[in-house]
Amino acid sequence: MTTRVPLRCRRSGANWVAVCALTVAALASPAQATSTIIIEDPIGPIFPGDTFSFLIRISGATALAGYTVDLRVTPQPGAVGTLTGQHLMSNFYSSQNLIAQGGMGLHPTFSTIQSLQPANPGLLITAVDSTFLPHAVPGPGKDVLAQVFFTASGNAFGDFVVSLGDDTILAIDGVQEEDYPPAQITIRIPEPGYLGILSGMAALCLRRRRKTA
Repeated sequence: MTTRVPLRCRRSGANWVAVCALTVAALASPAQATSTIIIEDPIGPIFPGDTFSFLIRISGATALAGYTVDLRVTPQPGAVGTLTGQHLMSNFYSSQNLIAQGGMGLHPTFSTIQSLQPANPGLLITAVDSTFLPHAVPGPGKDVLAQVFFTASGNAFGDFVVSLGDDTILAIDGVQEEDYPPAQITIRIPEPGYLGILSGMAALCLRRRRKTA
C-alpha cells in the first residue's frame, strides 16, 4: 500500500555535509512545510533475486531549496534474506525531478545518492538547488525526488518495510524542526513454496495452450 505522509522540516547530524547545505539553503524566516512525500509501490510482484525500482514523489505548494530522503529497510518478523538499496543504479530521474525541472538545477557537489551500509541496507538521497535558494514548487512533470533501485537476495522471502528515516530533511524558506509520522511501503516476497505453486500453474497453462493449438 502506498503511504502519503505530510513532511515537515527536520535536521540531523548524521549527514553533516547535506545538513549544512540545506541549512544554508533555508535561511529565511521559519515556515511550516505543506508538502507530502509519496513512496510509490513497485510495479508487479517481487521475487527472490529480483532487482526492481520505484519512484519517490512530492506534492504541495511550498517552494523547496533541497531535500534529503533517508530510506530505511526493516525486515519484518519471519522475513529471511536481505533487501538492499543500489546507490549506483538509483538516480534523480532528471526528466521529472523537482529541482532539475522546477528549480535552477541540481547542485553538482551536494546532490548525491549514498548507500547506508553497513548501518542499514537503505539509501540516503540528497538534492540541493544550485543556487541554495527555494525555487522549486512541486507540479506535473516536476514532482519526482528520486528513482530508487533495490535488490532482493536469492534467499529472500517475507515482508520488508521501506520507510522514511530520521535523517529526512525538507528545506523550504525557513528552518523548522518537527517530528513527523513515517511514510512507508511494504515489499512482500513470496515464500519458496508459493513460488513452486506459481511455477506449476504456469506449466499447466502452457500444456493447455499446446493442446488447444
